[in-house]
Amino acid sequence: MQYPTLAAQAPWNAVLTCAGRCGQLRRGFEILDKMQQHGVEADVISLGSIVEACVLAGNADLALKVVNRVLAEVRACVPG
Repeated sequence: MQYPTLAAQAPWNAVLTCAGRCGQLRRGFEILDKMQQHGVEADVISLGSIVEACVLAGNADLALKVVNRVLAEVRACVPG
């Protein structure tokens, strides 16, 4: 299996960041979905951008849900 490189994530992250900073929260989540459909996994920049988008949209509860989901996924990957 070939893993996407940072070069593959960078354009997606740029668009995701722009969507969030322009107040297009729904579009940000659509971009995350498209990334996965194209085999590009979200990285710390992607997730930070979507959390920032939630906060900028005034939806701190959704930002917290995203953070908690990511933490749960990380914990599931850590042995013991």
